[in-house]
Amino acid sequence: MHTGLTQQQTNIINATVKKAFWLFEIDRNNDGTPDYYWSTQGRDWNSHTYAAKIMSFTPLTLTGGCPELGIIAPANISIQASFAGSNIGGVYASAFEGASITVRLIGSTSADGETELMSWRFIVVTAMSVDQILTLDCQDWFTLKLEGDYPNTPLVSELFPATIMKDDNVCAPVVFGTPFFPIRWITKSWTAYPGGPDYFTLGVSDGDQTALFAAGQFVLVDCGSDGLKSGWVDHSSFSGSPAYTHVYLTAASSDPLTANTNKAQTDHYVLGPAAPTYTIDRARTPARSTSRQLTRPRTTLSNRIR
Repeated sequence: MHTGLTQQQTNIINATVKKAFWLFEIDRNNDGTPDYYWSTQGRDWNSHTYAAKIMSFTPLTLTGGCPELGIIAPANISIQASFAGSNIGGVYASAFEGASITVRLIGSTSADGETELMSWRFIVVTAMSVDQILTLDCQDWFTLKLEGDYPNTPLVSELFPATIMKDDNVCAPVVFGTPFFPIRWITKSWTAYPGGPDYFTLGVSDGDQTALFAAGQFVLVDCGSDGLKSGWVDHSSFSGSPAYTHVYLTAASSDPLTANTNKAQTDHYVLGPAAPTYTIDRARTPARSTSRQLTRPRTTLSNRIR
């Protein structure tokens, strides 16, 4: 069953008789505009003319997730292209290292015409020219972004006071795309002292906690034998001599506080301190904790149909 395909793509894949050809777009400067359009034979596609430069290429092998070797196992391809004079307009083999190559698989039938079935992007890792043949050894772009072993960022529990954090293996994320700071929901209990039906104070040793008891903060107040009371902070202040944090609840509080008030509990989303960085420098991988041999699924796309 195929998903995410157009009707034309589905018809071509399901056809008993079909043709396929491969296109290679080389962006040597990585500026988003291909410098060369090559194929196994001269042809036009999508308003571009592809020169017959590709002599051969290895089967394109897609490897499934392989955590014992890293987060994702690499996909590779090696391409051999005609390289008369060992250069193209003064551009030599070494200039292709780091280039981006988009490989497109085009399928067609007589009834459905031609359409792109799949495409992949690779980065040239090594490039060399021997006997006027340019060999480009490529690896998928995503694997190159993940060079090294991951995750190796600090544990979130290392970035927060241990007394309020869970003992787990959550680590600070490495962000791809839109960044979000690593935050965690926590609860915090405070010793509270009675002040009135909608008012209590914290201990002098707690210092200024007005930022945590800001307007709109939900609070659970333990009133001992009178039970738990809940409410919303109207405002708070830090005043007196010595100074205390004074917390005032809204009139909409579910129950008035009593003289038995002894504890208040709040919840927050918190960030780690600004000093630590999240630079990748070490690894934690399953390979370090197991010697079990694992296998991984492999998909091979052959270059025999062109």
